[in-house]
Parts: sequence; C-alpha cells; structure tokens
Amino acid sequence: MKKISFLITFLLFAILAQSGNDTVRIACVGNSITYGSGIKDRDNDSYPAVLGKLLGDKFLVRNFGLSGRTLLNKGDYPYMKEKMYQEVLAFCPDIVVIKLGTNDSKPQNWKFQSEFKQDLTTMVTSFQSLSSKPKIYLCYPAKAYTIQWGINDSIIVNGVIPYINDVAKEKKLEVIDLHELTSGMPENFPDKIHPNPNGAKIMAKIIYKTLLNDIPSIEKQASKWVKSRVWANGVSLNASPSVDALEFQREYKDNKVWWDKVFTWLKDNNPSTVALGKYVIDSANVTVNVTEGPSVRTFEKTKWEAHKNFVDLQYIAKGKEKMGIAPISKAKMISYDEKKDNYSFQLEEADSRYIVAEPGTFLLFFPSDAHRPNIQVEGCDTVKKIVFKIRSCNSK
Repeated sequence: MKKISFLITFLLFAILAQSGNDTVRIACVGNSITYGSGIKDRDNDSYPAVLGKLLGDKFLVRNFGLSGRTLLNKGDYPYMKEKMYQEVLAFCPDIVVIKLGTNDSKPQNWKFQSEFKQDLTTMVTSFQSLSSKPKIYLCYPAKAYTIQWGINDSIIVNGVIPYINDVAKEKKLEVIDLHELTSGMPENFPDKIHPNPNGAKIMAKIIYKTLLNDIPSIEKQASKWVKSRVWANGVSLNASPSVDALEFQREYKDNKVWWDKVFTWLKDNNPSTVALGKYVIDSANVTVNVTEGPSVRTFEKTKWEAHKNFVDLQYIAKGKEKMGIAPISKAKMISYDEKKDNYSFQLEEADSRYIVAEPGTFLLFFPSDAHRPNIQVEGCDTVKKIVFKIRSCNSK
C-alpha cells in the first residue's frame, strides 16, 4: 500500500509539473447525482461546481454528469454509449473522478451484473490510454436512503462496491468512499437519492480532501501564503497552527476587501484596551463583538456549533480559553437558527481536537468547521475576547 500511495503522489506531482502555469483539468464523470439533479442552481451548487471553487483557479473542474446513466453497457442508458463520453475523452483531463453505479442497481440493469467489472475496466482503460495519462479516482455511490426508481442500496453495498474494489485493486486506483461518508444525513438527500446543495457540498469536500492528500504542493503553497503574512496589513498577530491554510487563503482572496478591514481594525485598535461592545465594520459583511468577563464555562456546559454564512475570527486579548474544532462532516446537526446563523451539533469527541487560545494568536472557524468555544482553562476565570464575523464566500 505504501508503494501505491507513493506512486499516486508521484503521479500527481508529475501532473502539476507538466501543467506548469496551465490549469489542471478535472473531469467529474457520473449520473444525475454528479449532474446536480434537483439542485436549483446546479451551475454553482452541484458537487463538481463546489469542488472547483474549493480547488481554486489552478484547476478547471468540468461536470460530465448525465442523468439516469449506467456504467453497464447493457444497462438501459449506458454512459459509454453517450456523446458525452466522447466529450470527456476529448477534454483530455489530468484527473478523472468516476461516480457511477447507482442506476446499475436497478433490477433491469443489475441482471447484467456479471459484466460490471469488465465494463468499469473498459472505462478506466480508455482514460488511461489518453495522452494526458490522468490520475483516476473511483467513487463508491452515495448512500441511497430508500428503494426509489428501482435504485437499491443493498445492491450498491453488496454488489456495486465490491466490483469497484476489485477494479481499483487490479488497476491500482484510489477509491473515494462517498457511501459511508454520506450515510446518517437523510436531511441532505430530500428525495432519498439525490443530494441537496448541502449534501453536494459535503460530497465535494470529501473528494477535495482526497485530492488534497495526493497533491501536497497545494497545501504547502497555502501554508507558505499564511506564513508570508501578506494578509496581515501590519498587524502583529499570528494565525494559529490549527487554521486551515487553504480555506483562509480562499476566503481572503475571494473577499480581500473585507479581510483587509478586519486586520486594519486589529492594527488600529489595541485588543487589550479597546472598548467593549459591538462594532459594524462593513455593513452586513463584517462585524466584531468585544466582550470581557466570566464568559467561559466548564466543558459540560459548552456546545458544538458552526455557521453557514460567516467565518469566525476569534481572538483572546486577555486570559486563556480552550476551544474545540472538528470537521462538520463528522457532526450530527441538532438545529439551525437562521436568524443567528448558528448550527447546533452533536459530535463524537474522537473526531475533535482542542486548542488553548491566548493573546498573540487568532483562530479561524470556517463554515466547514464545527467548533466548541468558551471552555474554561484552569486559573483563567475572566477572559477578554474579540470575535469577528466575516461573510463567507460560500454565502455570496
């Protein structure tokens, strides 16, 4: 497995090296779930669209999803017999993400199950034969929450996924498990099969993290950007090592005017002496709330939360405070207060980590982060805290 992992990383480095300053092309091959069926603004909210935003300008992510299509060539609507399949090949991608198999689980299609492995091998081989020599990822189908239109999750789990594993092993391909990671969230699949915008965003982030693991140069570049302090506007504070460098870079570059106002405010207002209260910095886009007092609580009295439309920049000007952070994909939503833009979550502690925040370093919590603030540190009963709310680029 280590040799395979090394080979994958090497190939992706080669992709980036060959591309130079050119855009890396990513083809998302799939069915209606990839296409974005049921999503009102699929051009912006389908999983390939969100993936493109996450990856940034160096990547061109193209949606090659086609509703109702099967991997099986004897299925009712075979993907490889469509014009779009030829368009994918002509696109000559550097990276291919294949997410097919949901429609294959229908009775009229699964009767040809014995050909699934060969047909998937045929598709993989056709991509491997391209001059671009793309890196190929095979995705497990997303969770099907009921038998709908003949789609059967039991067949997906016990039939489709084992065949995908067989091909991945034989062709030395990486698998992305969208099935397990989309389970337990029926609220994000309103018709029990297709994701809503939030479900598509979760899928995109799962794929994004996998690509990121195999393209360390992207993360390295983002970390270098944070350390360069081009964002600081003269303020002497540092970003916590816990900050997601890629998210910080993406949010800053997309909303530079707002973020510059944040750091300018911190430079012009001494955090330890600035008056308490709420300040409006940019209309409804940037606000800051300065508090001081016994606001921290024992661990048991704190809760996991997140925000859909805003990034939290939290800075402890006096004292110390413990804060938890975890991927929102690992959390179970309890409620959402739209007026306060506040999610409440339940979360297994094994999926979280904790940081002690103190003067000199700020923390950032993005919409993709669940966080648990206000945890008391022994000996620090009083805390002066500055919390900025910066509108996220995802909410625009």
